[in-house]
Amino acid sequence: MNEDKPKNKESHLKRRSLLKHSLLLSSGIFTQKIFAKQASLDPNRVIGNPSLDQAYGKISDPSLFRSLVPGDQFNARSVSPLSKLVGAITPSGLHFERHHAGIPQIMPDKHKLLLQGKRGLTKILNMQEIKRYPQRTIPAFIECSGNSSDNWKDEPVLNTVDMLHGMSSQSFWTGVPMSYLLEAINAPKEGAWIIAEGNDAASLARSIPIEKCWKDGLLAYGQNGEPVRAEQGYPLRLLLPGWEGGTGPILLTN
Repeated sequence: MNEDKPKNKESHLKRRSLLKHSLLLSSGIFTQKIFAKQASLDPNRVIGNPSLDQAYGKISDPSLFRSLVPGDQFNARSVSPLSKLVGAITPSGLHFERHHAGIPQIMPDKHKLLLQGKRGLTKILNMQEIKRYPQRTIPAFIECSGNSSDNWKDEPVLNTVDMLHGMSSQSFWTGVPMSYLLEAINAPKEGAWIIAEGNDAASLARSIPIEKCWKDGLLAYGQNGEPVRAEQGYPLRLLLPGWEGGTGPILLTN
C-alpha cells in the first residue's frame, strides 16, 4: 500500500493543476463577457486596443510635434513644442534640431574616437571599448546659440513661444565622463585647451578649456534611455552641460 501513495499523490496534483487552469480560463472568459456587457450598457466604457500590437510605443497626443523653420533640407532647423510639454524633460523625438550639412548617417561599427595628447600620447577607441568605461547619466539641456535671436530685432516679433525659444531641449544623457579618457592620455588638469572635431560635413570644430572637460564633460551615447538619435549626434557626441550646443560636435574619425 505504501508504494501506491506517491503515484496517487502525483495524480492528485495533476488533477488540481488541471482544475486550476480550467478555472483561470473560465474566469478570463467570464471577465471578458462582463467587460463586454458593461461596454454595451455604458457608452463611456470602451474595450481598448490589444496591448501587444506596438513594437515601439506611440505618442498619446498627436498635437505634439516639432515645427520646421523654413530653410533648405541641409541647412535646416526645427523647434521643440515647449508650450505643450509636460515637465522639464524633452522626449527624444521632440528634441529640437539644427543642421548645417544634413543629418550624418554614421555606422557605429566603424565609429572611432581619436584622443591625441600634447605629449604624444594617442588613444583610439571604438564604440564597444568606449562603453566599457564606467557610465554616468545626467540631466542637461542643450541650447542652440541662435535660440531666441529674433528678440534682438529692432521691431517686435509676433510669434509663439515655441518658435521664439524652442531651440532648447533637456534630456537625460548617458555616457562616459570625459575625465576618464583625459586621464588615459595623461592630459593636464588646467592651463590648456582641447579641440573637439567631428568628421561630418558641418566641420564644427571647437576650442574648449580643458578645465571644463575635466569638470563635467560627457561623451554621450545615450539619450532618455535609448541610443542618441541621429539628429542629436548618433552614435557619440560631446556634451558640455551649461554650454551652447555647438560646442558638442559628433566625435568621429574613420
